[in-house]
Amino acid sequence: MSADVEDVEEPATGPTPALRGRPTPDLDDEFGLGALFALAFGGAIGSGWLLGGYHASSIAGSWAWLSWLIGGALMLVVALVMVELGRHAPENGGLVSWPYQSSGPFVGTIVAAALWIFYALNPATESVAVVQAFESHALYDYSPESSHPTWLGILVSAAIMVPLVATNLFALRVIRQGTVLLSAFKVFVPVAVVFLLLLSGFDRHAISAHHVAHGYGTVRAVVSAVTVGGVVFAYVGFQGPLDLAGQVRRDVVRRFGVRVDEGVRLRVAVLGTISGSIILYTLLQLVFLGHTGWQPGDPASPYTRFAVGIAATGAAMALLLRIDTIVSPASAGIVYVLLLSREVEGLAQMGVTDRRLARPRRLFGRGRPDMSTILLVNLIVGWLSLLILRGDWVNLVTASGVLTLFIYALPAVSLMALRRHYAETASPRFRISGFWWIPAWLGFVGASEVLYWSGWPALWRGMTLLGVGVVLLLVLPVASRWAPARIYDADNQLSGRWPPIQRAAFAAAVPHAVLVVGLLVLSRSEMSPGLPPTLGEPSGSLVVAMLTSIVFAWSYRASVGYMSRREPILREPTRTTGSGS
Repeated sequence: MSADVEDVEEPATGPTPALRGRPTPDLDDEFGLGALFALAFGGAIGSGWLLGGYHASSIAGSWAWLSWLIGGALMLVVALVMVELGRHAPENGGLVSWPYQSSGPFVGTIVAAALWIFYALNPATESVAVVQAFESHALYDYSPESSHPTWLGILVSAAIMVPLVATNLFALRVIRQGTVLLSAFKVFVPVAVVFLLLLSGFDRHAISAHHVAHGYGTVRAVVSAVTVGGVVFAYVGFQGPLDLAGQVRRDVVRRFGVRVDEGVRLRVAVLGTISGSIILYTLLQLVFLGHTGWQPGDPASPYTRFAVGIAATGAAMALLLRIDTIVSPASAGIVYVLLLSREVEGLAQMGVTDRRLARPRRLFGRGRPDMSTILLVNLIVGWLSLLILRGDWVNLVTASGVLTLFIYALPAVSLMALRRHYAETASPRFRISGFWWIPAWLGFVGASEVLYWSGWPALWRGMTLLGVGVVLLLVLPVASRWAPARIYDADNQLSGRWPPIQRAAFAAAVPHAVLVVGLLVLSRSEMSPGLPPTLGEPSGSLVVAMLTSIVFAWSYRASVGYMSRREPILREPTRTTGSGS
């Protein structure tokens, strides 16, 4: 951090630069490559693989396997961009701090709201999956038409969230070691399921018996299933190593003649997890399509029901699957609680939310920091999400998918804007080649296309949650000014007199607001008789691609303009990780 940046005087009403005075992450709990893989797979393999096969095929029919390939390819593209950011600015909470630094506090607040709600939704979603695994009609209505938890099931789901959250009061080292053990089991079970069910009773002719949902064309059904069918939800979690990039092992070693540093560890763990997940989830979908013996409304997991029919190992496999229907979602929820606690700590340090959340007490007066306040706030947010969406697994994963795609699109702008800024200042940071325009543009446009094809019901629900979150984060600091005491200590971005830096920050947020409104209008046009229908037609996708490309360029220019007024403060990697070209 340069001295001239540290000494810059900012107006009192302007946004506070992130990372000023931000403490260095505690490196006593560093993550090596094995722990990073466990963190990524631990977050990715939850209830998505158990329930996604049915929900994806209920929309896309026999073409559901293609939804997993499309979703996986999109995740791979956006992960390439995020990993590159993680290599050059490895810090905890990067998914928020990168756009905050490159585009300003308004964009940072939008991303913060989306990420906070999305991460809080995950433990709620996984708790519902655990309740469903109990196979109790008192807790869950297994109706083929509308499967959902009863009110008692919602209460039990809320109760299950308590130990998922409380587990994160343990030391990070304990959580890391537990995640490694549980992730090994979580990977073993679905891999074993694929091999056993492919060799036992698989009927390739049964695949064609699954039909596209009524009212969908094949293309629309395949792409809609990426969000509505739970495909995106099943893939997310790979970003765990990026959320804790500040605690990746920094030493440089050689393995099989290859130089391994923190950047290589991030790249291998994240991209390796996605690549492995693409293969695993596609094969699981084919196994689901190629077996019979399970019908919607059956309380048992479809893979458990399939395994029962295997003569030699069916009973043992069925037992492992029944255990995994609880272990997989529960452990994934624990991972997300861990990641969210670190993200919220970063938000508090940036002034996006109450700063006191970033100054936790010592647990029981000694030892490691007490994260109980952050965990309690996140538990309440998760309970509210569970109540608002009535504990419906499909609604929860759909909202998560919409918010996820929005979050994953923005690092593309940050990467290219930071590249341009540091090139203009002749800084050695972010010296990456022009090749990165391709994955950055593809990731931004691809995420927007999938959002559009998700349809109006999914899009408006997710964006409404995002809007409520943004309003709360922006209005609470204003409302607290009239409170008798300082009950909420965060930056007030809506102050009356805006200096140039604040106007530049607002200008950087406008393109993203235009994109959200544009997607909502285009997706709604199908359902409004007064507007020309576009959803499902090639013309609609073309309009979205054009709109998204304009927004991408617009946001890029606005972000460069913002950084010309405020130098970004990013943590540098301990070791050089190459040119990035």
